[in-house]
Amino acid sequence: LFPYTTLFRSTYGGSYSNSAPVTVTPETSKLFVNLVTINVNGVRTYGASSATYGSGYAILRVDVGDASASFSSSGISSLCASHQESCPTGKVALRAPGSPLDGTTLSLNNEGYAEMLVPSAGTYSITASYAGDASFAAGSGTGSFTVAKASTAVTPSLLGPSGAYGASLGMYSNVTTSSGGVAPSGTMQYALDGNTVPATSFIFSSGGYKVTNGVPAYAYATFEGITSTLLSVGNHTAMVQYSGDTNYAPSTSQPLTFSVVQAKSYPNLQFNAPTGGLLIGQTLTITASVSPATYGLSPTGTIAFYDGATLIPGTVSYSLLPGGTLSASISVSYSKVGTHIISATYSGDANYASENSTGGPVLSVVGPVSIQQPSFMYIASPGQTGSSTLTITPNGGFTGAVSLACTPDPKASESTCSFTSGTNSGSTLQVNVGTGATTVTFNDGTTASHTDRKS
Repeated sequence: LFPYTTLFRSTYGGSYSNSAPVTVTPETSKLFVNLVTINVNGVRTYGASSATYGSGYAILRVDVGDASASFSSSGISSLCASHQESCPTGKVALRAPGSPLDGTTLSLNNEGYAEMLVPSAGTYSITASYAGDASFAAGSGTGSFTVAKASTAVTPSLLGPSGAYGASLGMYSNVTTSSGGVAPSGTMQYALDGNTVPATSFIFSSGGYKVTNGVPAYAYATFEGITSTLLSVGNHTAMVQYSGDTNYAPSTSQPLTFSVVQAKSYPNLQFNAPTGGLLIGQTLTITASVSPATYGLSPTGTIAFYDGATLIPGTVSYSLLPGGTLSASISVSYSKVGTHIISATYSGDANYASENSTGGPVLSVVGPVSIQQPSFMYIASPGQTGSSTLTITPNGGFTGAVSLACTPDPKASESTCSFTSGTNSGSTLQVNVGTGATTVTFNDGTTASHTDRKS
């Protein structure tokens, strides 16, 4: 029906009566604003006072009915719903201050109602206004309900099985839900041993509810956080607190216990021996250093130096280098020619493990000169002599007189030996060595036939 005015005429005994105007006005409308919930089994409940975000569906429904319409948990009862008259048409405007529904306009369907999903958790107090149409007058209605935030669970994890002292500590946290809604957002706060620590936290991955091959996957978010907090060696406890967001409630994790182990110390051994070797009696300083971990304190243990398996005696001097590196040094001097394999050992301390240096360098100790000679000399027959050239090379910048002497082997008493340098010759000979190599002739003779080796 719609409003209009018409004239009615009647005839009696062949004459006409006067016309009478009749006015039909729009029917009074009645609005019902309510929350409709649909659970996971598809069961609808009308007029609900509350719902939980992501647990089934929470639907805002506005019904426009006639003046005699009523509403119950099974829905509206009206002439429109029972198809006894036409249904209201047009739009309804929503007023819901402080909520995302405020200012929304909904169009009525052909059954006289409008529906929409409630977009987020919150408390809603809604006034719906209907402008009316040709058959139904304008009207309004109110309703209120609450959509609670979905519950969450947060679990912290370490990036790796454990941490080493002074290293950056990597943590991440998983927020899980049983919600069929959008992905969680928000922030994460970390605590170590009960103390809040600064950490850069960001969402590494997240996802809303979806079904894949019939298997549901609920909304989740993974937060990654990196902190460089200095932790002592031993057991520690980490906890995380999720802030929640518009749709998800905050939550706090259970404690996560983990261990911090001693950092590796890695002694670095150094010495600068002269080219060609260390001279007998010359002093050399050997240095070893142990650097701190990236975020750790300086090492505080002791450093010992070894020549092969023998501890090098003497005083070890310590110093701290820029950046907190522990440096130790010792002076050595040798009285005999030879080679020495040098190494260092760090004792360790509360934060750093004991460690040996690897790949120990070889230290050569030489005399003032080096003499190069053939390995043997062959004399063909008795009474003959042989000769070879000796090369004398100075070491460490040595210059001066060098005395040479040779003595035949007592078991070969028939043998003779001598040196020749220029016009000088004899079983003993003094040679002046300059900055370069000097050569001397070595002579050997015998009255017997055999091979005579000189060393």
